[in-house]
Amino acid sequence: MAGVDLWALKEQFLKAIRLALQEKITGGQVFSSLPESLMHYTMDGKSRKGIESQITGRTEIDLAIWSPELNQVLATHTLHDKEGEATKAASMLKALGRSLPSGIFTGDAGFASPALTSVLVSTGHEYIIGLKGNAGKSYEVAQNLPWDKAPVLSTSFCKGHGRQEERTLKELFVLPGNKEFFEKYKECCYIYQLISKTNRDGKECEDVRYFCASKGLKSLSSKQILELIRNHWSQENNLHWVKDVVLHEDNLPVMGNRSSRVLGFLKDIVVSVGHSMYHSVQKFVDIFDASPEKMTRTLCGIT
Repeated sequence: MAGVDLWALKEQFLKAIRLALQEKITGGQVFSSLPESLMHYTMDGKSRKGIESQITGRTEIDLAIWSPELNQVLATHTLHDKEGEATKAASMLKALGRSLPSGIFTGDAGFASPALTSVLVSTGHEYIIGLKGNAGKSYEVAQNLPWDKAPVLSTSFCKGHGRQEERTLKELFVLPGNKEFFEKYKECCYIYQLISKTNRDGKECEDVRYFCASKGLKSLSSKQILELIRNHWSQENNLHWVKDVVLHEDNLPVMGNRSSRVLGFLKDIVVSVGHSMYHSVQKFVDIFDASPEKMTRTLCGIT
């Protein structure tokens, strides 16, 4: 792409993304029944295979804030390893301030942090975040809540890719008796249990997950809660998987951390452009490969 100012190109697309967020324009790639006043944002990290931090000696992680409805990277930062995701996500959100429209953030257990939930609430957002062993006593208490007495909010079934899955969602309020174990998470009012039973090629397995959630989720239906949890994986499917399989990030030999980071950053732009123009990164790459000069002129607005 000789002659193309990549930084200016990045700013053009970020400007378009911000405008789309403000106007609630969706790319139609992820079904959402959330109220129009709310957006869904996800937080997750992706390793760049073979690239080790010069500080920790462990694999570097690209942490991204993602919009499932727009299929766009909204913010990204490189970490020296997976530890510290929640702390860095909090600082990224502080920097963004209230520039993102009010929404609900989802994250896996690595983001269960008092600092992060505090920033989310203070900037006008809600959250539903996974709980695991790293949450300490909170996770143990969540596991031992009286789930057998909790009503089933919703049960859903799906079938595809050679498997059948049944998802059962239950909800319990954070009551005074166990409030001390969850009050470290700002405005945490609900604990959810999600049981996933799958049958793949005749083999059955069960997975039980727990989530803490802020009080704003009271206005959502059980269907919408399940949707948030399911659509969280959009970041894995439409960003991380695409960078690995379509853009071959893990199979690209590069020398040094700096060059790897630059390529990772450029691939984020390619993903955003591909989804914006064609709802398909693979299609964008194929068209570019067939006629790079024509596509370059199109990207630069040259007729």
